[in-house]
Amino acid sequence: MHARNLGDRVWPLLAPILLAIVAMLQMTLSATADLSAWKGGGFGMFSTVDSPEARFLRITLITHDGDVPALPPGDLGRTVAQLRTAPTDGMLRAVAERIASGNWVPLEFASAARRYSELLRARPDAAALTREVGPPAEDEGVIRFPAHRLVRMLEPSETRDPAALVAFEGIRVEVWRYSLRRDHPALVAERLRSLTLARPS
Repeated sequence: MHARNLGDRVWPLLAPILLAIVAMLQMTLSATADLSAWKGGGFGMFSTVDSPEARFLRITLITHDGDVPALPPGDLGRTVAQLRTAPTDGMLRAVAERIASGNWVPLEFASAARRYSELLRARPDAAALTREVGPPAEDEGVIRFPAHRLVRMLEPSETRDPAALVAFEGIRVEVWRYSLRRDHPALVAERLRSLTLARPS
């Protein structure tokens, strides 16, 4: 009877105790390991804007002419999401090594007018439309960023003239987050982690 009474008292307390342990662990990891307060089973979403979506990755190529901002490669999407949620030095180094081994070119994309023209030409009645809009010029509607403004990494299947590649000596990868401060009326970005790596020779 005594054991049964003890069990009746302990079981109702088990869930709150486990919840408290998870919350304390999450708060510890948020304070010491840069875990997003919105993840890990805690209640940070009720008290902070530090969600993974309020964090961002900043990639910079270090060139002879200065720093050049770079877009994260598309195949690193899942890793970038993990870095924003719970960055570690090992994960940051893996991303930096992957980026340092790539080839980079100035970003370019098709303008809205060119995309519309391409959509028209893809229609079944494209022959009739082509007579109206004419064939596209080689560079018609292609917007190119200067090499010192924004770059992207080539996909493995892409090739470029080596002269068109952006030369760089190293890269820097940083994880940033937005936060609210009592002494500041707006969101403030602060750097969580950073790694600079020389380009492999």
